[in-house]
Amino acid sequence: MFPLYDINHARRPAFVVKGLVLLNALAFLWQLSVGVEGSAQAYGFIPALFFQDPVGQAYRLLTSMFLHGGFLHILSNMWFLWVFGDNVEDRMGSGRFLLFYLLGGLAAALAQGLFSPYSTVPMIGASGAVSAVLGAYYVLFPRAYVVSVVFFLFPLFVTFPAGFYLGYWAFLQLLQGLLGLPGVAWWAHLGGFLYGVLLAPAWPAGGVAGRLGPMKVAELMTKNPDTISPEATLEEAARRILEKRYGSLPVVDQEGHLLGILQVEELLPHPENIPFSDVEALQLFGEWVDGDFLAEIYRRYQKTPVKAVMRTDIPRLHPEDPVGRALELLLTSEVRHLPVVDQDGRLVGILTRSDFLKLILRRT
Repeated sequence: MFPLYDINHARRPAFVVKGLVLLNALAFLWQLSVGVEGSAQAYGFIPALFFQDPVGQAYRLLTSMFLHGGFLHILSNMWFLWVFGDNVEDRMGSGRFLLFYLLGGLAAALAQGLFSPYSTVPMIGASGAVSAVLGAYYVLFPRAYVVSVVFFLFPLFVTFPAGFYLGYWAFLQLLQGLLGLPGVAWWAHLGGFLYGVLLAPAWPAGGVAGRLGPMKVAELMTKNPDTISPEATLEEAARRILEKRYGSLPVVDQEGHLLGILQVEELLPHPENIPFSDVEALQLFGEWVDGDFLAEIYRRYQKTPVKAVMRTDIPRLHPEDPVGRALELLLTSEVRHLPVVDQDGRLVGILTRSDFLKLILRRT
């Protein structure tokens, strides 16, 4: 399983992640100019040398995490960092994330060294530090979704909960480490991952999430919100929204599992330029609206099911998530309503921008 992207969009630019990718790329270009093997011997982490002279060899703990053994090595490490690092940086704040990343790389190298203290083979690569980021993602965003490609006879695109995906990844590292498969520092991967799992929950958060303290989503959310079936028509949904003055309706199946969310914006036409002209016309559900547009819209409401236009890319929260992170999403994005689900994916509440007003009034 190879991750393509996560459905958990960060709301601030990941400057440190981008900087680390650039720095690793520049370091690899330097390696190609001076020789990959020679640079690994000079700056890679060599356990036998380190345990003979920890102070004199300490620099290798840092330099080794910016060196790589080949194109596939650096590409895989940087891709995992790119997919999972932005959300962790967003949660921690850029400066805190950089410190977390570097210390994770040190912990990973030491973990590998403890399992092979007499090895004279240089260990290089960012995978230990990246594994720390994966461990942090595992505990901070276990209910986010990861879209992956699985290769059988042909590629299959499958969506997994991040907790399952990264837990399975960690299990593979442990299994391959126990089997003693050569060529990869499996214990560095596992050591970095455990570092992330254990320290990320206690790591200071940045932004709004860091200033609102330990309050949980369950304390602020609206419990047991009104829902609608995916098979209901948009006419029924529009009447419900108008009657209750909702801004959105969560869409659930018969067992209460969240499938998506229908926002008022999805029910309204929007102006678009007609191709190859400067003329604007109204478009609804990907089709142009002609003639008596009010009657045409109503006709489409009558025949279109909710599942055809509901949004499925809305981030999902858990009742035990920090409320600061949830409100940060609400305040810095176009998302107006965040569904809250339990461990089985059943809807238990919803958090809106109005709930932020409740929080303000509660604190005054």
